[in-house]
Amino acid sequence: MTKTVQDWSGVRSPSRALRRLRQGKRKHFIPSRTVPMDDVYQLGNTLVMHPDRWEQMSAHLERMNGR
Repeated sequence: MTKTVQDWSGVRSPSRALRRLRQGKRKHFIPSRTVPMDDVYQLGNTLVMHPDRWEQMSAHLERMNGR
């Protein structure tokens, strides 16, 4: 469960780069990368989520139960 996002960190002015991209004047390469989705789906008694999010949630639950 990942989503593809554009990485704008390599450009000096993201708004200007986006405007030029819309105009068809693409000068800088804007690479895409995948990031884990924050969405969690519950199907009956089952939770469906990205494995990284599961690790974060289970660590949080362990801290809550350890108090």
